[in-house]
Amino acid sequence: MAEGAIVLRGVAKTFRRRSEHTAALTAIDLDIPEGQFVAVIGPSGCGKSTLLRVIAGLLTPDAGTVSIAGLSSLEARRTKWFGLVPQTPALLPWRDVRGNIGLLGELNRHGGRAPGDGHLIPVDVDTLIATVGLHGFESALPHELSGGMQQRVALARAFALGAPVLLMDEPFASLDELTREEMRFLLLSIWEKRPRPAADPSTDGGRARTVLFVTHSLEEAVLLADRVLVLSARPGRIIADLAIDLPRPRVAAQADTDEFVRHTREVRAALRLGAGQ
Repeated sequence: MAEGAIVLRGVAKTFRRRSEHTAALTAIDLDIPEGQFVAVIGPSGCGKSTLLRVIAGLLTPDAGTVSIAGLSSLEARRTKWFGLVPQTPALLPWRDVRGNIGLLGELNRHGGRAPGDGHLIPVDVDTLIATVGLHGFESALPHELSGGMQQRVALARAFALGAPVLLMDEPFASLDELTREEMRFLLLSIWEKRPRPAADPSTDGGRARTVLFVTHSLEEAVLLADRVLVLSARPGRIIADLAIDLPRPRVAAQADTDEFVRHTREVRAALRLGAGQ
């Protein structure tokens, strides 16, 4: 199986609190090939974050199976097959920018060489710091940074691990619109620098990161993704899997094109269907 591939079969999740049962996800079947950027959108409370947490092994599904590159979620997490970017940066306040970005790499090194470590994508931290626009702030502590800069640190930290898969849970939701737009293109610029998988598996096409990106924004989903998955209202199930055929690299001007508007309409129509409107 390809390094970045994510496969779900019949995944369901119900939360049980005393006598109350809340079905969050049902009958989720999903295939994400290596190197693809997939956005997930749906009504509030439909299970988007739950889906991400199940894939990451932070929640155990009640039914079905999850695999990342042929491994279970727990094994994939142990061997660093994916990085997780939460809604808030969650930086360590006593570590500076360089220390926070390099944290996961240090933990991996101190924890010993795991069997799957050969899949990690080599990353130069100094290059990454410059790419996310933090050159000159290497020694700054989190409280000395704006919210947008803190999110840059969190983004760089996720890429610094070198994991083939990134799971991103509304990472830009707390930012103002201008900063959010800037971060979208920053994410794309880092992701698109990695080569796509080779057409011939026997040749070395380089490792391409797979991204699963949860968002509430239709425009953000269309701008970023190769595919947009639309979930129904709770219990969440995939009611639409829409290909976004906008050319790459993506640029801001594409938001004014007929193609972008058409894709946005398709996602909105599916979203309304899923919400029962």
